Amino acid sequence: MVLLSPAQNVRRLFLRFGKLTSLIAFVVICGDVLLDQWVWGAPNAWFVFGTMCLIAAACITLFAFIALIGLVTSLAFHDGLLGQSQTNQPTARDDAYFL
Repeated sequence: MVLLSPAQNVRRLFLRFGKLTSLIAFVVICGDVLLDQWVWGAPNAWFVFGTMCLIAAACITLFAFIALIGLVTSLAFHDGLLGQSQTNQPTARDDAYFL
């Protein structure tokens, strides 16, 4: 079992929430808008494709906004592993050993 720091848990939670929220928003909005376009008799496939691209861009922006909130919130938490002091952190010299 991998122990994650509180900051990593907060980031993971917000990324998962952002991913789920943006995916649900895309499905709901796209379903509604594309059904309306189908009922209207949309002019051509490029119009429908453009609409889907705009909705996808809005959902990606929603995900980025939620992820940004998660990253800012995680700054309030400790980023080290639970039970590990700062003196036990690997240094650049330790990393060079594995090269």
